[in-house]
Amino acid sequence: MPTSQRYLETSVELQPHRTRCRVVPLGLPTDAYSLSLVTAKRAVDLRDRHGDFILFLGCLRRYKGLPFLLEALAGLPRRRLLIAGAGPMRSHLEALARNLGIADRVHFLGAVSHEDAVALLHAAAVLVLPSHQRSEAFGLCQIEAMLCELPVISTDLPTGVPEVNRDGVTGLVVLPGDVKALRHALNHLLGDAELRKRMGSAGRDRALSEYSDTLMAHRVMEVYAQVLGNKRASYS
Repeated sequence: MPTSQRYLETSVELQPHRTRCRVVPLGLPTDAYSLSLVTAKRAVDLRDRHGDFILFLGCLRRYKGLPFLLEALAGLPRRRLLIAGAGPMRSHLEALARNLGIADRVHFLGAVSHEDAVALLHAAAVLVLPSHQRSEAFGLCQIEAMLCELPVISTDLPTGVPEVNRDGVTGLVVLPGDVKALRHALNHLLGDAELRKRMGSAGRDRALSEYSDTLMAHRVMEVYAQVLGNKRASYS
């Protein structure tokens, strides 16, 4: 059960088995991303401290493309980036931020709790998923952002990433590794609060209708029912 049609169509490994595959997108518990009194206060504190900040949420690994995001940020004076997540690339990214002269505007938060992630998602101006390799098969953080009415900037990978984030509707999609395009997308969204609000609202609608854990479970059950039905038919 691949998680997107695009991943299925571009996977060399899955091509021989394509007719036997059924696409089941990932889903999340939608009510787990609502603000509580605690997370609402944290979100306000984050906005007061960092303004309209950029958020990255995920592991710090090579395929995530974080160097491209740091290079894009270097051309956006005064903008801040909060990086929530842990991983082996942290020391390299910290050094790159220093070399680019933006270390004072890049905040490495390390691994965060679910509550802190929700506060960050509600406080941020935009979530960026700059992945540049197909190891990023789906980009679950996009759904997390959309549930919090946060617009997304992601990349046009041959995977499910651009299927989740609809270019021009729930956010913006740029070519992987294109620093100039990423910077332009960031500048465009950060400079237009009304557009961010509109895309955030569209994103939440999309997440609720297409990417809930309930819908995912229903789709999985349909696949199992079909498989079991076919097996019973073959034995009759």
